Amino acid sequence: MAFKRILAPSLVSDGVNITASGSSSTGLYATFQTASAVVTANVTNGWPGIQATSGSGITSSPYTSALKYNGETVPKIIGTAYSKGADFWWNDYWTVSGPSSSSNDWTSAGEAAGKYAAGIVMTAANSTGFIPQFVVIDLEGQIQPANATQFTTLVKGWMTGLADGSSGELTGAFYSDQSQWESYDLNSLGYYGFVAISPISTSNPPSASGSNLWGFAGYYGTCVNGNASGDVAVLNGFGKPVNTIQFSDSGDDCAY
Repeated sequence: MAFKRILAPSLVSDGVNITASGSSSTGLYATFQTASAVVTANVTNGWPGIQATSGSGITSSPYTSALKYNGETVPKIIGTAYSKGADFWWNDYWTVSGPSSSSNDWTSAGEAAGKYAAGIVMTAANSTGFIPQFVVIDLEGQIQPANATQFTTLVKGWMTGLADGSSGELTGAFYSDQSQWESYDLNSLGYYGFVAISPISTSNPPSASGSNLWGFAGYYGTCVNGNASGDVAVLNGFGKPVNTIQFSDSGDDCAY
């Protein structure tokens, strides 16, 4: 089965690698419990991209667990929205916990999480035909990395498990805060990265940088006169290809 992946206008793919080309794009990071909510965010409210969390971290293998709403996984909900007339890029986030503090095997934990997430995403894709632009590990689980070695080995394990679990169909990425990015030298990690910034303001330009830094996850957004155009302009102005805005209620009712 050939799967469809809609990229942000700022990205191009040769079928293997994704590269940046063109202007920045900012999407909405929210909690989506129905496909109709995704359609409303995209078609009615004008958001060109969608980001949602598909899994929460747990302290035993596979170290992440799929979220479900009305019995449906988030990848199934979002994939279904495409068949309802929506047209958007999609970043799929998974919160992952590290192994117990007595374990040093962070690589295996990452592999288990990546393979599990790939199984959930590909099961949905076999039904809907769509896969995410990026499948992103968020290391804010119940047990979090305490140093660069734990962080990077968990990420590397995730990438291996994701590739193995999807037969190479899915593209992995990772998420960090600015402190982690800089102190752990994540600009040299060699994978697509996204960095959290707050507040969203031209007076708070991000200090994180690097050729593998592909976007900023800004929080919390401000809805002015029913839209977030001011925050969108700020994030796009930072020059990275794919950004997102999250509102304090993780809502989806503010327009682009």
